[in-house]
Amino acid sequence: MAKACGFCPAEANNVAAINALIQQIELLKQRCAFPSLAVALKEGRSDFSARIPAMVQAALADVTLRTNPRPASAEEIRELLEELL
Repeated sequence: MAKACGFCPAEANNVAAINALIQQIELLKQRCAFPSLAVALKEGRSDFSARIPAMVQAALADVTLRTNPRPASAEEIRELLEELL
C-alpha cells in the first residue's frame, strides 16, 4: 500500500514500506488532531471499561472476524481491550 501511494520507493523492502505507511498514518492523525488512545481514554476510562462486554459481542458478531488470519475468542478480545486501559 505504501508503494502504491508513493510513500516509499517501489524497490523498498517490506519493512521499509510498512514503516513508511505507519509514518504517514501518524502524520494524518496529527493533521486531523486525533487524540492518542491514552489521552482519549484518560477521561473515559470507566465508560470504556463498562462497554467492554458490548464491544466483545460486537467484535464476535462482525463478519470480518471470520476472515481474520488468527481466530480470536471472546476471552482474547476482552483481554486485548483491557490491555488498552
